This record gives sequence, C-alpha cells and structure tokens, in this order.
Amino acid sequence: MLTDGQLLRWLNRRKPVLTPEQLPLVVAVAALPGTWHRQPAASRDAVALQRAFDAVRTEVVGARRRRAAWALAVAAYFVVAVLKLPVIIAWFVPMLVHG
Repeated sequence: MLTDGQLLRWLNRRKPVLTPEQLPLVVAVAALPGTWHRQPAASRDAVALQRAFDAVRTEVVGARRRRAAWALAVAAYFVVAVLKLPVIIAWFVPMLVHG
C-alpha cells in the first residue's frame, strides 16, 4: 500500500503515456459526476469474473514456482561447480605443466 505522497512521486517519475490530444478527453470524463460511484454496479457475471481472477492467480503462482525452481537450479549448479573445482584443477594443472 502506498501513501498519497508516494503514489504522486511514483506517478511523477514515470514517462507520460497519454498524448497531448488524449489528456483533455480523460480529464473531461474524470470530471463527470457519473464516472465516480460510492456503490459501483455489480459485475454482470460474477462467476466469470471469479474464473478469470482464479486463472490469473494460477499463472502468478506458477510463475513464482518456476522462478524459485530456476533460482534453486542455478544455486545447485554453482555448488556443484565449486565442489568439482579441485578435481578440475587437479586434472588441468598437469596438462599445463607437461604441455
């Protein structure tokens, strides 16, 4: 969660995404009282909305698992590489010495 000041700083650091022509249109719609609701209308199909949300959640969980698996694999690779380093050096040094 962000404070209003943090949000404002974040927004001010970002590049503008609206063109100068689009900005007045957005401002005009934002100024309409009907744009803002204290009690917004319910979604027409709550079940479909829940399914879509569940699909996104499933993707996020899968992405986190894949990221963790990759991190674990990279860490394991480096551990094995460090453990094998003396063997590699022992094999490689005589080749350098004896040509």
